[in-house]
Amino acid sequence: MCLCLTTWLALASDPLLLPGTQIWDKLNHFIAFFVLALLTDNAFPGSKPDWIKWIALLAYGFMLETAQWATGYRYFEFNDLLADSIGIVAFLPVQSLVRRMVSALPARSP
Repeated sequence: MCLCLTTWLALASDPLLLPGTQIWDKLNHFIAFFVLALLTDNAFPGSKPDWIKWIALLAYGFMLETAQWATGYRYFEFNDLLADSIGIVAFLPVQSLVRRMVSALPARSP
């Protein structure tokens, strides 16, 4: 669901955004990819090596920028990719904390 929302926000000609959020475009990229890194890490908790997840997320960011360029009303920006990668890298220091918190959650019964 988060991937669908991120894709829509990235490709819509006029997404419904909160007032003033366009000013913080790079922050939006950072937050989106931090959250995507968190979700990806928890969706594939035992996958090794971890760097494959992060390369896949960065490839998704590159795909979004390329798709924006193809729309004709959005632009490819390397600074957006930089913000995406910083969001992913910013998750790494808190990764072990998040994993411990998730593993401490009680198991759900079916």
